[in-house]
Amino acid sequence: YMAYKDLRSLIQRQEDEGELRRIKGKVDWRYEIGGWIHYSDAMKPRGPALLFENIEDYGPDFRLVAGLVSSYPRLALALGLKPDTPLRDIVETVRMRIKRPINPKTVKTGPVKENVLLGQDIDLLKFPVPWWHYRDGGRFIGTWAGMISKDPETGNRNIGLYRMQVLSRNTATIGWAAFAHITMHYLKAKIRNTPLEMAVAIGADETIPMVAATAFPYSVDEYTMASALREEPIELVKCETVDLEVPANAEIVLEGRVSLDKKTPEGPFGEHTGYHGGGVRFRPMFEVSVVTHRDDPIFRGVFNSRPPVSEGNNVYSVMIPALGLNVFEQNGIQGVKAIHHPVEACTQYVSIIQMTPMYVGHSRDVARFWSSCGSAGSRSKYIILV
Repeated sequence: YMAYKDLRSLIQRQEDEGELRRIKGKVDWRYEIGGWIHYSDAMKPRGPALLFENIEDYGPDFRLVAGLVSSYPRLALALGLKPDTPLRDIVETVRMRIKRPINPKTVKTGPVKENVLLGQDIDLLKFPVPWWHYRDGGRFIGTWAGMISKDPETGNRNIGLYRMQVLSRNTATIGWAAFAHITMHYLKAKIRNTPLEMAVAIGADETIPMVAATAFPYSVDEYTMASALREEPIELVKCETVDLEVPANAEIVLEGRVSLDKKTPEGPFGEHTGYHGGGVRFRPMFEVSVVTHRDDPIFRGVFNSRPPVSEGNNVYSVMIPALGLNVFEQNGIQGVKAIHHPVEACTQYVSIIQMTPMYVGHSRDVARFWSSCGSAGSRSKYIILV
């Protein structure tokens, strides 16, 4: 079983290993948090994760943590492994675990229900949401979280990771890519003319955003994959105002509905590519109906910058090869020995596949299969076979 039970115990474990530093000096939520992370090497293998305990306009009851999976030692700790576990062994561990899905467990209540805010008590900026980059369009609350929704027809659950910009005390934009699974949920909801219910879990177990960022097949319930990574069931609690379940030990949960007709300008946002992606776009509006959170909540976010300085890229470099190796195996593609997605190449966009050629044209067959594989390979700009 995992060596920690929630975000707080992981923070303590990383601090015990010398992988996390507490920042007690006052830091401004506007630009300065991003600057601290960038210039302190927190997002690089040599630097520690950072826990900000004194944020401008917020008292000691509201903290922010970043960098918990921005190095392979910290990523290993988040998976319950020893910090000196080699990358290839981390990939193999993840590969084997996700082959054995584990159903989550529903419980009556949990720490995330310690505070329930309704009506005028809702205020998204009650939490120290940073203005990460000075060219960003505003303060982004959804950078490393799990956005939970259901297929309106089948009821199949999905967890995704999409950027969210705060608009007001109870509204935010939700921006997803066209190939995201929530796109299908949204289109089906439009046909039914029923707003799409969604919950956002911030500061949950690190396996939640890890699986949210991974392109598992549409029918897969990511809670079963997060449980598989933990090798024990994730504990879930029912939401207050929507028909969804969220991790019981999350720090913060936002519940609400994605409007079918209300869209508003969003962005720009500094993405994991190292660029401000997409400029200003019209995005659907997420209307928050309730906020629940733990006492003294810890806000979890990520600072994106040029590769390899990005937590997401680090996670992709483990999850994509692990999932890809299983996909090759399940489809009977022989000869593939290893897959590597280097963080220096923004991870998703360069695939290096090690294989043993068994016939003329075998390498081309492998490359063609990978380039058409919606679970990961189809996003590769370059596929290199060795």
